[in-house]
Parts: sequence; structure tokens; C-alpha cells
Amino acid sequence: MTTRNGYSLNIGSTSLVMIFAVICLTVFAVMSYLTAARESELAKKYAVHTTAYYAADSRAVNTLASLDKTLSSPEACCGDINGRKTFIAQQCAAQNVTFQEQNGKIYLLYSEIIDTTQSLQVIIQLDLSSTAASYKVVEWKSVHTQEYNIDHSLNVYR
Repeated sequence: MTTRNGYSLNIGSTSLVMIFAVICLTVFAVMSYLTAARESELAKKYAVHTTAYYAADSRAVNTLASLDKTLSSPEACCGDINGRKTFIAQQCAAQNVTFQEQNGKIYLLYSEIIDTTQSLQVIIQLDLSSTAASYKVVEWKSVHTQEYNIDHSLNVYR
């Protein structure tokens, strides 16, 4: 039997398991922190987009209220149908609303900008058959204003 000079390092299995557990917990803590930071950034972007959408929605509602006031005016309710159409078309032009007649139906179109890539598009169908002009909202939706270009440089789906 020989004797050793110096110190020996006695690491038991319990110490190795404890070191491994600390390393695993550290890795999971870092991963959790990075995930939380990314989720926070995503929530901020979503809040900005939601705020912009509802600002555009509010402007669109104000435009609709103005159109409603125009349609309830005596000039839009009384007289012959062509005079009513002319009056409504003039009022729409003053409010940046497009007046279109397609297949015997009258449509009012306008849009409000949400951000650089989207706008809120509104289409209203008028009914001038009765003495009081009535309308219904046909479309109220968010549309993309820029063309979406797909990047085919990576061979992912082929």
C-alpha cells in the first residue's frame, strides 16, 4: 500500500447531482427570463396596434355619424330620387367618401388609415326607396394596403 502526498478531491455522487441541478435550474431561469422579455415586447406591439386600430375605428364612426346626419337632412329625404342622389354625392365628396352606384344599388365607401400597412375599410349600402334615407353597413374590416411579398429564398416547403 502506498501513501499519497497532498490533498485529494473527494466529490461524492450527491455533490455531482447538486451541481447538475443548479446548472439546470440556472438554464431554465435564463430561458424563462428571455421568454418573458419576448412576451413583454409582443404585448407592447399588440397594444400599439390595438390603439391604432381603435383610433381608426373611432374616426370611421365619426364619419358614419356625419353621413347619418347628412342622410337625415331634409335635402336627402325630400324631392325626386335624382336630386337626392346628387345632394348625397356632393355631401360625400366634401367628406372624402366615395359615392358609387352599381346594379341599381348605391354604395358609400371610405377608409381610415390604421398604420403604414393597414387601413379600416367601410362600405355602406344606401336605400333611397322610402322618404327617409336608410343605410346598412355592408363591410367594416381591416385590409392590408401594401402588397405582401413572400420570401421564397429558403427551400422550406418544397
